[in-house]
Amino acid sequence: MMKVIKASWYILLCICLIGTMMSCQSEEKPVNGGSVVSTVSHPAPESSSSSSKPEEVSQQEVSQEKPVESVASKEEVSQVADTMPKAYADLLNIYIDAFPWEGYIPELEDASMMYVYHNSLDEVGYYLVDVDGNGQQELFIGNGEEIYDAYTLVNGRAVHLFNGGERYQYSYCSDGSFYFTGSNGAANSETARYTLSGDTLVLSEMVVFDHFYAIELGLTELNGHSNSYFSTKTGEKSDYVPIDDATATAKETAWRNKVITPPYRPLSSFRTH
Repeated sequence: MMKVIKASWYILLCICLIGTMMSCQSEEKPVNGGSVVSTVSHPAPESSSSSSKPEEVSQQEVSQEKPVESVASKEEVSQVADTMPKAYADLLNIYIDAFPWEGYIPELEDASMMYVYHNSLDEVGYYLVDVDGNGQQELFIGNGEEIYDAYTLVNGRAVHLFNGGERYQYSYCSDGSFYFTGSNGAANSETARYTLSGDTLVLSEMVVFDHFYAIELGLTELNGHSNSYFSTKTGEKSDYVPIDDATATAKETAWRNKVITPPYRPLSSFRTH
C-alpha cells in the first residue's frame, strides 16, 4: 500500500512540473513578428553560473588596479626630481652609513669633508635636478646654498663632479650654472661661474683677486685703486686680463644674484638598505 502511495505522489509531482514548463513556454511573445523573445527571467544553468563567477572577480580586480597604476604613472611624470637611480641610492647609503663623519668617508675619497660640522642627518640633504637639460639628473648633497658634493651618471655609474671645502664652495644658480667662491688668504681669492657639459665642469669666467701678482705687474695703486683684479676664461695666470675694482664687483654681483637654495631633502628621510 505504501509503495502505491509513493508512486502516486511521484506521478503527481511529474504532472505539476510538466504543467509549469508548458505555462512558461506559453508566456513567450513574438516581437514585431520576428523571433521570439522570452519575457520570463530564467535562471542560468548551474554550470554557467559557476563559470561566470571567476570572470566577475577578475573584472573587479582590474577595475581596482587601473586607477592605482594611473596615479602612480602621473606621479612619476610630475615628480621627476623624486626618482632615484640605483647608483645614487647606493651613494646616499654610503653617506648615511658613515655617519657620524670623522673628516672623510673611506669609500668615497673625493667626498667633501664638510660633514664633520654636522651633528645630525637632518642637517645634510640631497637633491636631484637635470642641470644641463639633457634628461639626465644630477645629484647634489649639501646644506643651504652650499653644495658639498655633486654627481652625474655615466653609463649608469655615478661620477663625482666636484666637492666643497672649508675655504671654497659651489652654489647652484637659477640659470643652471654654478657659482664658485674660494680664498687662499687676504691677498688672493677667486670667484667664478661654471657650466656643466657631460661629466665635466666648464669654466665660463673667473674673477681673481691676486694682490701680489698685481704688484709684480706694477698695477697697484693705479688711479687711486688697488687694481688687483683679473679676469680669465681658462684659470691660467698666463691668461689673466687686468680689470678694475668696479668691473670685478659688477661681475661677482651678477653671478651671486643668481644663486638659489636647492630644496634639499634631509638624509634622515632617505630609506636605507
